Amino acid sequence: MACAEFSFHVPSLEELAGGICGKTRIAEVGGVPYLLPLVNQKKVYDLNKIAKEIKLPGAFILGAGAGPFQTLGFNSEFMPVIQTESEHKPPVNGSYFAHVNPADGGCLLEKYSEKCHDFQCALLANLFASEGQPGKVIEVKAKRRTGPLNFVTCMRETLEKHYGNKPIGMGGTFIIQKGKVKSHIMPAEFSSCPLNSDEEVNKWLHFYEMKAPLVCLPVFVSRDPNLARLAQRIDFSQGSGSEEEEAAGTEGDAQEWPGAGSSADQDDEEGVVKFQPSLWPWDSVRNNLRSALTEMCVLYDVLSIVRDKKFMTLDPVSQDALPPKQNPQTLQLISKKKSLAGAAQILLKGAERLTKSVTENQENKLQRDFNSELLRLRQHWKLRKVGDKILGDLSYRSAGSLFPHHGTFEVIKNTDLDLDKKIPEDYCPLDVQIPSDLEGSAYIKVSIQKQAPDIGDLGTVNLFKRPLPKSKPGSPHWQTKLEAAQNVLLCKEIFAQLSREAVQIKSQVPHIVVKNQIISQPFPSLQLSISLCHSSNDKKSQKFATEKQCPEDHLYVLEHNLHLLIREFHKQTLSSIMMPHPASAPFGHKRMRLSGPQAFDKNEINSLQSSEGLLEKIIKQAKHIFLRSRAAATIDSLASRIEDPQIQAHWSNINDVYESSVKVLITSQGYEQICKSIQLQLNIGVEQIRVVHRDGRVITLSYQEQELQDFLLSQMSQHQVHAVQQLAKVMGWQVLSFSNHVGLGPIESIGNASAITVASPSGDYAISVRNGPESGSKIMVQFPRNQCKDLPKSDVLQDNKWSHLRGPFKEVQWNKMEGRNFVYKMELLMSALSPCLL
Repeated sequence: MACAEFSFHVPSLEELAGGICGKTRIAEVGGVPYLLPLVNQKKVYDLNKIAKEIKLPGAFILGAGAGPFQTLGFNSEFMPVIQTESEHKPPVNGSYFAHVNPADGGCLLEKYSEKCHDFQCALLANLFASEGQPGKVIEVKAKRRTGPLNFVTCMRETLEKHYGNKPIGMGGTFIIQKGKVKSHIMPAEFSSCPLNSDEEVNKWLHFYEMKAPLVCLPVFVSRDPNLARLAQRIDFSQGSGSEEEEAAGTEGDAQEWPGAGSSADQDDEEGVVKFQPSLWPWDSVRNNLRSALTEMCVLYDVLSIVRDKKFMTLDPVSQDALPPKQNPQTLQLISKKKSLAGAAQILLKGAERLTKSVTENQENKLQRDFNSELLRLRQHWKLRKVGDKILGDLSYRSAGSLFPHHGTFEVIKNTDLDLDKKIPEDYCPLDVQIPSDLEGSAYIKVSIQKQAPDIGDLGTVNLFKRPLPKSKPGSPHWQTKLEAAQNVLLCKEIFAQLSREAVQIKSQVPHIVVKNQIISQPFPSLQLSISLCHSSNDKKSQKFATEKQCPEDHLYVLEHNLHLLIREFHKQTLSSIMMPHPASAPFGHKRMRLSGPQAFDKNEINSLQSSEGLLEKIIKQAKHIFLRSRAAATIDSLASRIEDPQIQAHWSNINDVYESSVKVLITSQGYEQICKSIQLQLNIGVEQIRVVHRDGRVITLSYQEQELQDFLLSQMSQHQVHAVQQLAKVMGWQVLSFSNHVGLGPIESIGNASAITVASPSGDYAISVRNGPESGSKIMVQFPRNQCKDLPKSDVLQDNKWSHLRGPFKEVQWNKMEGRNFVYKMELLMSALSPCLL
C-alpha cells in the first residue's frame, strides 16, 4: 500500500478560534498601486511575519486580499482564515481562494490547504487580527436595500458621520442568508496592458452572480487619517470638476462599490445585490487634486510668460484720458484685473474645447467600424488580400505543419443590421466564413480497455474538447468561431498523423485503422483506442453534446503532453541542421568536392533522418501508465493482505513520461532500529521493471504482474530470517548457520526458502527457523538431553557430562504464541530460553 508521509486536516472557522476578540488589530498590507496600472510581482507577504509585525504573534487573522500567484501559478481572490504560528502552537491554514475555472469560465471556490501548505498572500490584503477569544461584538442586521449604497458602505459612512475626522476600523464576518450577490474575480492572468480607468478595470475583471448563503469577511476603516487630513484643506465645492464628471463618479461608485440598487417591486429576499467594493474609495479626491494642480500649473505658466514677455505679449486695455481727480494707482489696479480676466477667459475657452475633443475621441473609440475591427483581427490571425477578398489562415504551416488542409477563412462585412432599429451592444461589423468541414466542435477520445480484471479500468478521456461556440462577454464574435475551427483543424491533423504512422509502423500485433478510429494492442489483453469525434452545429449534435458533456472526462495533463508532441513533430520539419555547402573544396574525388571536407557519412545521415513517430510515443506512454498502475495495485494488494512484515511504498513526484520510480520498504513494526529494513528501488519503464537493491544488485522483471508479486513475497520471506539474525546479535545469541537458499525441505514454487540456526548464550538451547514464501514459517527448538524424558537410556554413555548435550528438535506451535508480529514472538521465545543470571 502506498504510504502517505504527511496528512493534513483543514479545520473550520469554529475549530480555529472561539471568537474574534482580544487585542484586535487592523492591518492594511500592500495596496492597489501594486496591481494597477501594471502588476508588481515582487510584492509577496507572509501572514506569520505580519502577525509579528503588528506585535501579535499567534494571532487569528481573517479578511480579504489577492491570492499568492507565485505559489498557485495563477491569479485569484484570497479569503484568509489563519491561526498564525506562536511559541506554543504551530500555524493552521483554513483559508479559501476563488478563481476562474479554466474548463468553463465559471467561478471556482477551493480550500487553499488542499493545494498548497504555505501562509502567503500577494499584492494587497485587508486583515483583521485578534487573539481569537470570545467576547462582546457588534451585531448589525439588514433586511432589504433602501438606497444605492451597499451594506459595507452604509456601515463605513455611519462611522464616518458619527466619529468625524477620527478614523475608526471594523472587521469580522457577516452572513448573507437570502438573495444574490454580484461580485468580481480577477482573471488567472494579469493584464499585459496598463489599466488606467475604471472602465478598463471592469473589462478585465470577471463578474458573477452568487447565490446565498454566503459568509463574508469585511475589513474597513471609516477614513484614511493622512489623506483625510490633507483633503480637509481643499474646498472642491467650486472646483474644476464638472457635473458630468461628478455624475460619472457617482455612477462608477454604484458599479464598483457594493450595491447596485434593486427595484421597488422586487421581493425583500430575492433582490440582486452587487457586493464588491471599489478599488479605491478616494478616487474622486485624487481626480479633483489632479485637475486643481493642472489649472494652477497652466495659470502659473501664463503669468510667467506675461511677466517675462518672452513668447507672448498682451495688448494693453484701451482706456480714456485720466480725469484729474482719479488716483493713478486705482486705475492701474483696474487695468491689471481686466488683463487677468481676459487671460482667464481665454484659458476657460481652451479648456472647454479640450474637453469636447476628448469626449469626441472617446465616443469614436466606442463606435466599432469595419476597419478598426479588421485591425483587431490582424493582431491575432494571419491575413492576406487576394483580389477583392481578404483571406486568413487557420493552419499551423508557419510552425512547421505539413497537413494538406488549406485552413483558409474569408473576412466579410456584416450586413445583417436593420438601420431602423437600435444597434445591439454585441453588434460586430465584421464576420468570418470558415470552411464547412471545420464547423462545429471536435475532440480526440482516448480509451484504454482490458480483458483481465486485475486492476480497475483505466477509463476513457476526451482531449481538446471544447464547448460549442458561444461568444464570451467582451470578446469579439469572430474570435470564438476561429478558435473553435482551429481546434477542429488541430484534431484532424493529429489524427491524420496518427493514422499515417499506424499504417507504416511494423509491430507484432498490427495496428487497425477503421474510419475515425485507431486500435492498438500495447500489451496482451490490453487495447488502446484513439478516435476522432467531430460534431457539426446542427440541433441534434448540440443536444447530444449537452447531454453527454461531463467535466470529469477531461485530462489536461495528457492533452498538454500531446500538444508538446505535435509541436516537437512540427519543429523537426523546421530543423536547423543543414548539409554542408562549402564555398571552396580541396582537389580530389568529385563526390568529396561536392560534399566538402567535413562530409556526413551514411550512418550520420540515417541517424538524422530516423525519428520516433507520434503514435509510437503515445503507445510508449500508454504502456508506462498501465505498467505503473498495475505495479501500484500489486503493492497495495500485498500491503493490505499481509500484515507482517509491513510493506510501504514511497512514490517519487518527479518522473519522466516513460519512467517512474518508487521506493519499497519492508519492515517489522516496532523493530525498525534493531532490524534493518529491506530497501528496494523500483524503476518502472515501458515494458519492464528494474529493481535495484541496497547493495547495488539489479534485477530485471517483465511486465507480468505475477513476477513482481513473487519477487516481493520472496523478499518479505527473507526479511523475517534477516530480522532473526539481527535480533540474535542484540540479545547475545550466537548464529550457528544462515542460508538464503535452503536445499532441504518442501520445494517452494515461488523463490527459495531461507533458514537460520541460533544458540543461546549458555549453549543449552538452539532455535532453528525456516521461512518460505509459500510454506510460511517453521520454528524448531532444541533442548538439553537431561530435560528430554522421552530419550532412552544408553549403556554406552555412562559419564554424566554427556547429558549436557542438546537433544532432538521440537516444533513450536507458532500460531498459539502471543505477540503482535513475528519478531516480537521470536524475542519472547529467546527471552524464555535465556535464564537471567544474577
